[in-house]
Amino acid sequence: MDRYYRFSQKAEKFTQEEVELILQEVREIPGLKETEIIKDGEGYMYLGVCVEPDKLSEVMTKIVNICSRISKCEISFAGVKEQFCR
Repeated sequence: MDRYYRFSQKAEKFTQEEVELILQEVREIPGLKETEIIKDGEGYMYLGVCVEPDKLSEVMTKIVNICSRISKCEISFAGVKEQFCR
């Protein structure tokens, strides 16, 4: 499963420490295979996740809470990207 979620704020609103902390905490979630944060040409950041299929709801609930607590922003589903999972 490979999905991308867009942060509600542009990348310029985040500190490097916030981005690193989000990734650190997200990577500790059981059921998550891979994750990355990328930035598009318009300045938005996306969180890419590869999750065990039966853990999606549980993992995404935790990710939403982590993003809200650390950066005070929301994430929303942006789409699926092939070949993200290895």
